[in-house]
Amino acid sequence: MFKTALGNSWRDIEGFRFDVDTEVVEAKLSAQVNATNPDLDAFHAHGGKILLTHGWADPVISPEGTIQYVQKLRQRYGASSDAFIRLYLVPGMAHCAGGPGPSLFDGLVQSPPGWRMEKYPATSRQWTAQGKETVTLRVSGKARV
Repeated sequence: MFKTALGNSWRDIEGFRFDVDTEVVEAKLSAQVNATNPDLDAFHAHGGKILLTHGWADPVISPEGTIQYVQKLRQRYGASSDAFIRLYLVPGMAHCAGGPGPSLFDGLVQSPPGWRMEKYPATSRQWTAQGKETVTLRVSGKARV
């Protein structure tokens, strides 16, 4: 990733110049790696739905950024955003799973190498396939990650 952004000036992490290189990396890669663009017009028109979870104990990505992104979506799509996006903030959950809080979701199961939808009578499937309004997402236990 750094080699892509910094080109031949990148050697290794020990040579990373935080005062200069951080801005270069951000400028060159943010459009590809940051989920900040609220333009989901094609996704929305296709009938897509997003169940978005974020752990309050995430040490990698701040939950505040996710909250701001959802606010941008609500500004762009207004009340219709409630029809295709749900944000669930999970106390104690780390990055995607783990941490001291619960991180096993109704409808998602850990399946190496990542997470995938399973055959549960999940809230997510009821919402996406059946159009049933989603209010609650059940979460329990601790995932082994």
